[in-house]
Amino acid sequence: MRYKSEQILIVCLQRLGDVLLATPLAGSLRAYWPTAKIHWLVYDDTAEVLSKNPAADYIYRLPRQSNLFQIVSIAFRLCQKYDYSFSTQSGDKPSLLARIAGRNAYTFKSCASGGLFRDKLFTNVVTPRRREHQVDRILSLLDLLTIPKITRVLTPTKSQRDSFSEILKKPYIVLHPGAAFRYKLWTAKGWNALAEALSREGFNICITGSDNVAETSYLDELFSGLQVIRLDGQLSWQELSAVLANAVLYIGVDTSVTHLASALGVPGIALFGPTDPILWHPGGSSDTSSIVVIQNSQPCVPCQQEGCDRHVSSLSDCLSTLAPDKVLHLLRPMIKSCTGAKKASPDYVT
Repeated sequence: MRYKSEQILIVCLQRLGDVLLATPLAGSLRAYWPTAKIHWLVYDDTAEVLSKNPAADYIYRLPRQSNLFQIVSIAFRLCQKYDYSFSTQSGDKPSLLARIAGRNAYTFKSCASGGLFRDKLFTNVVTPRRREHQVDRILSLLDLLTIPKITRVLTPTKSQRDSFSEILKKPYIVLHPGAAFRYKLWTAKGWNALAEALSREGFNICITGSDNVAETSYLDELFSGLQVIRLDGQLSWQELSAVLANAVLYIGVDTSVTHLASALGVPGIALFGPTDPILWHPGGSSDTSSIVVIQNSQPCVPCQQEGCDRHVSSLSDCLSTLAPDKVLHLLRPMIKSCTGAKKASPDYVT
């Protein structure tokens, strides 16, 4: 039975990329219930990706290091306010907040001991399939309501800044070397080789990244003495979407910006280390994505571990030993294609 205007809450207390890849759930619900109001509960450091995004009508922000008082306060605000609520993860905190918020609440089957009792509190739960892409896993929640699935990732509304228009008139390629965690980073030698090869082809090279001090220092080290356009720390998600959408090529690591580039249809390369591309391929799969994943063919890859020492600050040998020549071999036909497009369109304007 359809309500006149459904009130829906999506709970996603994870990282930026997880929030972005949860937007197809909102898109599917919106298509099924066009008048629905879709609200989100996310951590405060991931909320910006939903700002000016058609996936969200309202955003609740919870501090990542939230205390009991903050969790109880948000629970009171949400209590039985929604017709439907969905938790995009199986953890107790997001699932129970979804249960408190929604008269009909859906989540994933608990993996914890004693989880059977918790699961009985919900309207229904779903058991995720093994090695399923993150988008497909989240959309499996819709099987509980027999709602059609739309896999398209929803991106922030694009917004261009006049001050960048002049430097971006020339065809440009975006490099995004940074990530929140060290185990996802490639080598300085590799990024230098790519930047030099692309410069020789006559493209502007734009570097994107966050305003994090550590990432800024990392990018300073990578591109010292090279002719690149530094946009790191200067772009909102709306402006980043515009910059990516007008790029002729994108090269980045396993991070949320790579998923955004794929959602915008930008061709390019993603450098993966321990991450399983079956679960996290930008764009859903290699058949549908504009982004090609390159990954070392070591016996342990993909291990899905956070670096070789099993913590986010450790290195990943599979990325440290990924040779620049291997990436350039895959990149050369893309550069050739971009060069042809550049010559055919001399009046390129963003």
